[in-house]
Amino acid sequence: KAKDYVSYLDSQHLVEAANSKADSIIAKAQQAYETEKQRGYQDGLEQAKIENAQAMVATLARCNEYYLQVEHKMTNVVLDAVRKIIDTFDDVDTTISVVREALQLVSNQKQVILHVHPEQVVDVREKVAGVLSDFP
Repeated sequence: KAKDYVSYLDSQHLVEAANSKADSIIAKAQQAYETEKQRGYQDGLEQAKIENAQAMVATLARCNEYYLQVEHKMTNVVLDAVRKIIDTFDDVDTTISVVREALQLVSNQKQVILHVHPEQVVDVREKVAGVLSDFP
């Protein structure tokens, strides 16, 4: 019986050592799990930041392209509108208006040379006297 008891004590000691070793292994495994879980979280967070930055760059590129298209369209709309407005003006009246504004800017000059389109020379000569009477 003494041998059995000694064997029992030895086996009890072995079981306790095995349990202790198992607890140590489980603790290390749990620590490794937590470490890898945190590393995976950080890796995922970094990947999400990269993907977010790429998405932002792509969105900005699309916005810039859209703005360029809108700018081109708006430029064409404005030019078309200005052409339509200008087409409604009489060329001679427009020229006389420009001459009047130019004379206001250079009213202290003794002589001013006016260059006009050859087709407008006769009409502008007729109306320029009225403009000159406004500038003594």
